[in-house]
Formats: sequence, structure tokens, C-alpha cells
Amino acid sequence: AKLSKPVVFFLDDLQWADAYSLHLITTLVTDKAIQNLTFIGCFRDDEVDDTHPLGSTLYEIRTRSVAITKIKVNNIIKEDINALISDTFHLSDSFTASLTDIVHQKTNGNIFCILQFLQSLCDGGLLQWSSVSNSWEVKNSSIEAEFSPHDKVRILARRILHLPEKTQYALKLMSCVGASCLESTLMLFLDENIAINVKKERDDQYR
Repeated sequence: AKLSKPVVFFLDDLQWADAYSLHLITTLVTDKAIQNLTFIGCFRDDEVDDTHPLGSTLYEIRTRSVAITKIKVNNIIKEDINALISDTFHLSDSFTASLTDIVHQKTNGNIFCILQFLQSLCDGGLLQWSSVSNSWEVKNSSIEAEFSPHDKVRILARRILHLPEKTQYALKLMSCVGASCLESTLMLFLDENIAINVKKERDDQYR
């Protein structure tokens, strides 16, 4: 990285980062020999406190006089949802306004729920591309009838049902363990052939 070509390094879901990853991040951002690097990390602050590994990592970075700027991302407003839908599907703001009303009502502006909701509409044929009109078609009345305002869980459940049967079975077993489990436990839940491939991919990453 140099002044004319700075590097921006972004990692999502840091609340799930393992100890090795957190150590690497700490090394990168505290090494004074590394210049023109901006690290951006995203995490769910409701899952991270001072006792969480990420919380401890952030504290350690601060003690080394590294400036940290915290940006809290709230649910997005209806106008921004409309801009997102309009840009994504290349439709006019006025045309997507009615769909935006529905999406905002169902998701309350949660970006994760918005993306899942839109994906579920595409999967269900309620938002689909028409080769006749050469544009996206939206079935607003069907969307209203199909989904209730509190259907976030059902939307995610439908997404899970699209996963391979063995993956669904593994998720069922994992749910009995709790909110998290060891990788070795996960391997027991997965199909043997899948487990071998996952282990191989993991080993290849650290070579």
C-alpha cells in the first residue's frame, strides 16, 4: 500500500471471528510500519461486550494508541429502501414506491431482513423478470396476501428449506447444541464426504 494506492480491508461478522483472525487483525492495525491501510470491521454490537473476544481485541488496539472510529448503523429509512430497490431492479422511484411500503412494513428497515425478503419474493415469483415487457414485474397484491407484518421467521425458514436436505438435518442437530458449537462438533453433524471437503478447504487456506 502507498499514498497513491491506499488499501481498504473490510471484514464482516467480526463477532464470530476466531482467536487467530483477531490476532492477525491486531497485528495489521497496530504495526506502525504498515502505512496507507484502512481497516473496516463490521459486527453486531448487541452480541459484543467487554468480555467478548472482539471486545477485548478492540480494547487492546486502543491501548496501543490506534484511532478507532465507531459508526453505528441503524435500520434504514423508507426513502433509502426505495432507492435501494429502484437501483437494484432498474425501476423508477415512483414505480417501486408501493413495493417499498410493503418491504418497510414487513422488515422495519432491517437491511438483512430486506435482502432476505426481496430474495424470497424472487424465489416465489412475486418479483420476477418479464421477457415480454423486458423489465421486472411486481405482484404487490399477492405479496400483501402472502406475507404478514411479522413473517421474518417464516421468510428465513423458507430460505432454509431451499438448502440441501443433509444441510437442513445438520442445522436441526446444531440447534440442540445451542447458539454456537465447536468445529469438531459441526463435523459430526455433517455428511462424512462434506466434512472431508470442508476440512480440506480449511487446511488449504492455512497452507
